[in-house]
Amino acid sequence: MATSMWPRLWKIANINPIPKVDIPKIKKDFRGINITPIIARAFERIVYEHFSKDTFERELNNNQFAYRKGGSCVDALLKVRHFNLKALDNSWNKTVRLFAMDFSKAFDSVRHNILGEKLKATGLNPYLVNWYFDFLKDRKQRIMHNGIVCEWKMVNKGTTQGSVSGPHLFNLFVNDLIIEEENKTALDKYADDATLQVVVLKNSQDDSLTYLNQFMNWTEENYMSCNTSKCKELVVNKSGRAEQYIPPSIMNMEQCPKLKLLGVTFQSNCKFTEHVKNMLYSANKSLYVIRSLRKEGLCQRELNLLFNSLVISKILYGLSVYGSSTPDLYTVQCFLTRCFKRNYSSKHYDIYKLLERSDRNIWRKIKNNDNHPLKHMLPIVKDSSRRLRNKSSLWPKCNTERFKNSFFNRLIFKYNLHVDNE
Repeated sequence: MATSMWPRLWKIANINPIPKVDIPKIKKDFRGINITPIIARAFERIVYEHFSKDTFERELNNNQFAYRKGGSCVDALLKVRHFNLKALDNSWNKTVRLFAMDFSKAFDSVRHNILGEKLKATGLNPYLVNWYFDFLKDRKQRIMHNGIVCEWKMVNKGTTQGSVSGPHLFNLFVNDLIIEEENKTALDKYADDATLQVVVLKNSQDDSLTYLNQFMNWTEENYMSCNTSKCKELVVNKSGRAEQYIPPSIMNMEQCPKLKLLGVTFQSNCKFTEHVKNMLYSANKSLYVIRSLRKEGLCQRELNLLFNSLVISKILYGLSVYGSSTPDLYTVQCFLTRCFKRNYSSKHYDIYKLLERSDRNIWRKIKNNDNHPLKHMLPIVKDSSRRLRNKSSLWPKCNTERFKNSFFNRLIFKYNLHVDNE
C-alpha cells in the first residue's frame, strides 16, 4: 500500500463465458466473467472496507442503488414507482414517459484516464488513488472455455468485472450522470441499468428529447455507447381516460405497453397484472415439484420449508412495489388461499401481512442508514407547537387512492411511520 503498487500476478484474469440465454448461438449470447486470483480479491475487500468505503459511499448521489450499503433493486423500483404515481396524481400533468436506457458493454468501456480524473476529485487518500491507478494499469486476461485456452491479451480500458474494486469504480465513473429537475424528470441507476422518467405537462411542450440529449451527450463525453435501438419506452397514462395519450417515438426507441425493469413488469395503466401473472405461473411450476415430493413421502414440515423457499420467495420479491395495486394483491391472496386448501403449506399466508412486514423491513433498513439513497424520501414528523404524547407523520396531498397506496404513503397512512419512530 505504501508503494502504491499492485503485484503483477494479481493483474491477470481468466474469462469464463457464461450464457445469457438458455440456448446460446452467437458470441453476443455470452457474458464474460473475469476470474481474478482469490488472494487479490481478499486484499481488495480489506482495502475497500477499511480505507475506501466511507469516501465512495459519501461521494455517491441518490440516483445510484447498486454496489452500496443498503441499496437494492427493490429500492430503485420503489423510487421509480413513486415518481410516476406522484406525477400522475397532479392534475396539471398529462403523462409520464419512462425510458429504459441500454449501455453497450458498460463495464468494459470505461476509459482509465477519465476514471482517474474522477477518482482524484473524490478526496481519497493520494496513496489509495495511485494504488487504484496501478490496479487498472497493465492488466492481462485470456478466455478459457471447454478446455480451450486462448493467449493473454492486454486490457487498456474497463473496470474488471469479477473484481471487488471494479463495481465501485464503475459507480464512481457514472456518478456524474445526473438528469434531475424537481417534479419534471428523474434518472435512476442500478449499476449500468438506467431509467429516465420525464413528465409531460398539459398545454406544454414535451421536453423528453431535451433530457434524452443530455443523457446521450454524457455518453459521448465519457466515450460510452448507448444503443438506442435496444432502448425501450413505456408511456404511463392516467386511468379512466377514454383516449390515452401516445406521444411520437424518439430516437427510434420502441414503445411498449409493458416494460420489465429489474425483474418487475410495469404497465402503461399503472397496474401489475402481467407481473403477477408471470410470477404465479412460475410459482405454479414450483407447486408441481412440491406435489411430486409429497407423493414420495415428504412430511408436512419439509413441505412447508419448500413452499416458503420456492413460492413465497417469488411473491416477496418486489412486493412493496406491486403492493400499490390492490386488485393484483387480491389475485395473489386467492392463489395463497388455494395453496393452503390443497395442503401445499400448513400455514395460511396473508398477502396483506406479508406486505406490511416487507414495508416495515424496508423502512427500518432505510431509517438506520444515513447514506441510503431513499433516506430523504421517508416521512417526517409533523410540526406541532404542543408536546403531544404520540407523534404523527406529515401527511402529503394525495388526489388518488393509487398514489395513496404507494410505498412511502403507506408508511404514513397505514402504519404512521416516520424517521423518529423507534
